[in-house]
Amino acid sequence: MLKKKIIQIKIFKKNKKILIKMEEELKENIKKINNDDECFSPLTEPGKTIITQLPDEAKSDENIINKKKRHEGKRHFILTEPLLEFRRFNGKLVEQNDKYGNFYGKSPYEAARKAANSIYESKILEGKFLMNNEKMLFGLKEITKDSLKKEYKYEMSRKFLNEPIEVKMKNGLTYQINFSTIIKSI
Repeated sequence: MLKKKIIQIKIFKKNKKILIKMEEELKENIKKINNDDECFSPLTEPGKTIITQLPDEAKSDENIINKKKRHEGKRHFILTEPLLEFRRFNGKLVEQNDKYGNFYGKSPYEAARKAANSIYESKILEGKFLMNNEKMLFGLKEITKDSLKKEYKYEMSRKFLNEPIEVKMKNGLTYQINFSTIIKSI
């Protein structure tokens, strides 16, 4: 008598070749389960759950295609000066590898807002707290393929709000916005 096992898998790398190879190994495991009482997958250790099936979201190529489409129709910008020193990763302070950053947006202004927030976050992590309405200059250069590679200059400041704005997310969690970022083109 065969025991049915509860199967779960989390796929972090959605490389198509890896998925195909895993799927072949899993099909072999299913055949072994039908013939044997005990079967161990090369993906698990003995005594743990056996992986026999990929979830529907991993099987579909839509996830791979969606990653490519994420920036489709948007322009690509980088900072003209290395202003990003640090970032947060899993709640820890990590030195930024790419100090120029990558920012996408339909317009330079949209990318500038994202860049300004990243710069402020980096400055806070450095320990350099910018005062209320303190101005800072930065530039963006467009690096989109077939673009004119034009540079855009901006002046940014951050104004702290007297009363924080509470925003509710779809899952019921709330967070506060304590400041507004002001960006002006120069």
